[in-house]
Amino acid sequence: MTRETETTFCKGDIRLGSGCGKCRRCLDQIAAGHKPPDRERASSITNRRFSEWAGRMAVRAAGWASDTLTLPEAVNKPMPADQVARFIADMRGMLDAMEVASHE
Repeated sequence: MTRETETTFCKGDIRLGSGCGKCRRCLDQIAAGHKPPDRERASSITNRRFSEWAGRMAVRAAGWASDTLTLPEAVNKPMPADQVARFIADMRGMLDAMEVASHE
């Protein structure tokens, strides 16, 4: 296996071995027919940093949830598609930033 192939995968999760197999980078490499290297690696995100990210995401999600329940008459109405799309984009943006940080 070449050194170039090894560096195309993420640092992975120590429990799963090298290359997490879940992130966009790893899935692209697997789809291209590459196999992750055999050695185990850990994410470069510390437990503290992970907790900070997860906490921020929880606060944002809670904010979205409370904002949607502000008007009692709107509680049982369907969510507008554009608001759902904005929520998904907001959460995805945070997850993408976290994924990039885990590969550094």
